[in-house]
Amino acid sequence: MTMLGKIGKWKQVFGRSLLYAQLVERFGAYQTWGHKAYPKGKREEYEIFLYDFASVMTILSGDATTSEAVRMQIRYAITTQEYFKTSAVVYNHIVNFMAAYVSGFITNKDFPDTILMDKEL
Repeated sequence: MTMLGKIGKWKQVFGRSLLYAQLVERFGAYQTWGHKAYPKGKREEYEIFLYDFASVMTILSGDATTSEAVRMQIRYAITTQEYFKTSAVVYNHIVNFMAAYVSGFITNKDFPDTILMDKEL
């Protein structure tokens, strides 16, 4: 069994907490990035970070992780989207908001004012 166990890498708070703590340490809080999707002037360094972090998560979880999967977790935390169609997407946004907020990557000012979802979720 791997360090994260069989539950899965992104369902574990550890993976997300580590991700956002590393982002803050290497690139600062999201508000300081100066670009919507990556730290301004540091795109190459950011891409390397995503790849390296994916490699670490693969080792810790025993489950292949891509840099695109890491990027997607970050997108969940920085989105301004307010309407979500599936419970899985709602879950991912909430846990990423939480981990990003606790790490100092985002502040409450970065949260959407409203989050709406289908009743059938």
